[in-house]
Amino acid sequence: MRLPHGKQTALLAAALLAISLVTPLAGCRQQQSAPADNTAVTGRPIDPATELARAHNGDARAQLNVGLLYLKGEGVPQDYNEARFWIEKAARRGLADAQASLGALYRDGLGTSADLTQAMQWFEKAAQQGNAKAQLDMARLLLEENFSRENMDKARQWLEMASSQGTEEANRLLSCFSGNDKPVDPDKIRDWLATCRMPAQTAPATPPAGTPPATPDTAKTSAPASR
Repeated sequence: MRLPHGKQTALLAAALLAISLVTPLAGCRQQQSAPADNTAVTGRPIDPATELARAHNGDARAQLNVGLLYLKGEGVPQDYNEARFWIEKAARRGLADAQASLGALYRDGLGTSADLTQAMQWFEKAAQQGNAKAQLDMARLLLEENFSRENMDKARQWLEMASSQGTEEANRLLSCFSGNDKPVDPDKIRDWLATCRMPAQTAPATPPAGTPPATPDTAKTSAPASR
């Protein structure tokens, strides 16, 4: 059921006030309780009463915040199509956090059909802007693809960039690579890829009410309620 605009804004306002008090977490173990893909990083005090209006007016950070609320179902019904709509708007405006989140949506097939090519393109845009989470995700996709010399070299470069920003998981994975007469340990890399998974990589067992499974058709035709 579509909510009246005033009630929808009130729900978004309450949820945004709560999300503004959360400190983003980093590292694989921490991501299991608060995935970095889906955590708003405001950079400014949020005015909850005007956040949705800011999103409609083209504020990229507000667009990301609104998208994340729909992604997590915080204060509003969980709606992956709505989430992708707002996050993609912010990503296309060049916001690195949004680009990283959009990459995760394409990787996991949330609000759209899964598309690893698109996922990598958006992760790379964010990674080139210095987003450590996207740099780690770029390395992950390259290593999941194959262990060719080219992919290993590229993955290591992204991991070194993430490591330079203090990303614990990048440091841990770099220890599996060769160096100082130490060979590459592919088994440890495979173990890391298998165990260090973020919740966003697995869709809920029971889809939210009113949210059909993401398919090419539903992703294109669903009309978000807040637009």
